Amino acid sequence: MSIRVPVKHLFSAPLDAVINAYRGKMNSRIEATKGVRVVVVRSDPLVCEYKVIRPMPVWFRALGGAESTEYVETLRIEDGRMITSAYQNLPFGGKATTRITFMQDGEKMTRVFGTVTASDLPPVASNVAKRVFKSFVESTFQKERESENQLLA
Repeated sequence: MSIRVPVKHLFSAPLDAVINAYRGKMNSRIEATKGVRVVVVRSDPLVCEYKVIRPMPVWFRALGGAESTEYVETLRIEDGRMITSAYQNLPFGGKATTRITFMQDGEKMTRVFGTVTASDLPPVASNVAKRVFKSFVESTFQKERESENQLLA
C-alpha cells in the first residue's frame, strides 16, 4: 500500500532569498540540542546534503519506530530551481520518499510544490498510517516553511 501527500506553498520572496533562508534554517539546527537537529554531510554551492534527526510522534513509535528518525536530505540547485529530496526505509516496513521543488515565479515570488510518499507499507502499518500520515506530513511541511519565512522577515 502507498500513501501520497501533495504539498505546496508560496513565498513572497525571490528564489535566491528562499535558498539562503533554507540554508540558514539548516545551519541553525547544527548545534540544536532539542527539536530537529542537523549534521552537514556535504556543502557545495549547488549541492548540499544534511543528516536530519527529527523527533517523531507517538504513532510512529507505536509502529516500532524510535523517538527520532534519521535521514539524509539533499538540496540541489539546477535549471533555476532548488530541489530537496529525501529517502528512508521505515522501521515498520516500507519506505518514505520526499521530493520538493522551489521555483521562481515572477520577480518576487517562489512557488514550492512536491510530494511525500509512504510506499510498500505492510498491512499492520497501513491502517495507522492512513489515519495519521497525511496530517503529519502537512503539519511538518508547514512548520518547515514557517521557519524559512522567519528568516526571510
